[in-house]
Amino acid sequence: MAWQLLDAHPVDVLHTLRGERRELLALLSTIDAAGWSQPTDCPRWRVRDVASHLLHDDLRIIAHLRDGHHEVWFDGPVAELGPWLHGRNQEFVAGTTDLSPRLIVDLLAWTGEQLDAVYAARDPHALDDGVAWAVPDGPAPNWLGTGREYTERLAHQNQIRRAAELTAVWTDAPSASLGQSAFGDPLLLAALARARAIIV
Repeated sequence: MAWQLLDAHPVDVLHTLRGERRELLALLSTIDAAGWSQPTDCPRWRVRDVASHLLHDDLRIIAHLRDGHHEVWFDGPVAELGPWLHGRNQEFVAGTTDLSPRLIVDLLAWTGEQLDAVYAARDPHALDDGVAWAVPDGPAPNWLGTGREYTERLAHQNQIRRAAELTAVWTDAPSASLGQSAFGDPLLLAALARARAIIV
């Protein structure tokens, strides 16, 4: 399986990630106080909880990839990743109840810039064990991990949009083309499906 991923044509989603973050910040800035408390279709989470979860993802990835911080990075069996992540995610979200919506948006703007720099500096073809969800028996290329992050962010933004009763679900040409490129490969789709089941 690993060699097939290595031979797959990489999908560059950096530009798409930047667009998604701009749209997310614009969306959150239009939601009033009552809207931030609206439930989403992400079980048990309100709009503010999903936004806080996105902030957590950003901070975790920056700490890991930029700073080499591995103190709380999961290194157990892939089968145990889901429960571990769910617990960590809930802990962070519960700890952000004192943060105002404006502060969450400001922090997401800052982390978005930091993540952009981190991803731009990475070799998309280099192998990383942090993509173990895709290849349980070995490392996978960085571009696949970045692409999975994009799919999660797209899913969470659309959860917020639906909770805010916005009929337009956000997408763009690059995301629409993913299914026609490497992500259209059954092997890669299966890997992303595993990741979505574990993490989102």
